[in-house]
Amino acid sequence: MQRYGPLDSDVYAHLLTWLLLLAAALTFPPKFEDPFTVPAESFEQDLAVNASSAYVALRRAVQGFQTVKAKSSKDKNEVPFVFIATGNVTPFQPSPIAMTLGSGKAALAYLISVGAEAYKADGFR
Repeated sequence: MQRYGPLDSDVYAHLLTWLLLLAAALTFPPKFEDPFTVPAESFEQDLAVNASSAYVALRRAVQGFQTVKAKSSKDKNEVPFVFIATGNVTPFQPSPIAMTLGSGKAALAYLISVGAEAYKADGFR
C-alpha cells in the first residue's frame, strides 16, 4: 500500500461495487441427471447474478482504472490495474447439477478475457 499511496476514493467506490455485485447463484435441476429441467426463469435469474452483475462490475472497474490513471502523476505503468474474479472449475468441467452456476462462471471468464484483451494497451490486465 505504501508503495502506491493511499487508495483513491473513486477506486474504493468501484471496488466496493465490485465486491457487492460479485455473488453467485445456483439452482439445482429438479432431476439432477437432467440439467435442462431447471425452469427458464431460474436460469435467467441465476445468469443475471452470475454474469450480468460481473459485466456491471467490470464496467465500473474500467471506469475506476481510467479515473486513477488520469489522476496519477506517477509513471502510468507503475500502478497495477488488474481484473480479479473468483471462479471455480464449472466452466471447464461441466456438471449437470451446476448448470446455472457453470454458465455464469463461463460468462465471467469470457468477460475477463475480453477486458484484458481490449484494455491491454492501457495496461489493464
